[in-house]
Amino acid sequence: MTGDPKISISNLTKRFGDKQVLKGIDLDVQQGETVVLIGPSACGKTVLLKCIIGLVQPDGGTLRIDGEDTANFSSGERERIKADTGMLFQQSALFDSMTVWENIGFRLGQTKDMSRKDLRGVAVEKLSNVGLGADVADLYPNELSGGMKKRVGLARAIADSPRLLLLDEPTAGLDPIMTNSINQLIKRNAELIGATTVSVTSDMDGARNIADRIAMIYDGKIIWCGPVSEVDESGNEYFDQFIHQRGTGPIQMRLRRR
Repeated sequence: MTGDPKISISNLTKRFGDKQVLKGIDLDVQQGETVVLIGPSACGKTVLLKCIIGLVQPDGGTLRIDGEDTANFSSGERERIKADTGMLFQQSALFDSMTVWENIGFRLGQTKDMSRKDLRGVAVEKLSNVGLGADVADLYPNELSGGMKKRVGLARAIADSPRLLLLDEPTAGLDPIMTNSINQLIKRNAELIGATTVSVTSDMDGARNIADRIAMIYDGKIIWCGPVSEVDESGNEYFDQFIHQRGTGPIQMRLRRR
């Protein structure tokens, strides 16, 4: 992929109290590319996603989207970025008091002059894109299975065909068959709307399936980033231990010293 990157991050830092979570993140994501972030729990993957969408303001460094440094944007400027970004949250984050179609159409209803009938029509179309029928549209979140909630969350994220798609653990808690199904839907829908995608996952099979490149965050920095074809020959002992889920190695040794 060529041209200017959709996202360009340089030396990004973020601290919460006395804990330095991001210690200098460097990452470029090209237009139309899918990058998957992996790494141990609490290493900063979700914080990085929230910095990208503007829910968390970094302390330092630069974060450019379409060439604009968004790290110090005003709230109004952040809303402009959010309007072109779809996000699937880890627990789907559906509104319990709203039906499925109202959840999917919620942001469209806030930003576009559309009737409820038209919003429902868009929601039904997006449900079809994630493999769910129109009969699901009038259900409430507490009537859905875990896999259905993930699908509805994905439908909401792609409702207005965003150019940037952020996914936080899209398959967490799902069985292997549903995990594979969700990964296929993510790949198909990202291609359908032409979105640049950044996904956080603990599912290495899924990461290999949907990613153009995989990046690993460890100790607040990206320690390896490369195409899927190079994953098994990374030459990085931390990355190699993590993707093969080995109980011994440099990550374990570091934990023991703390």
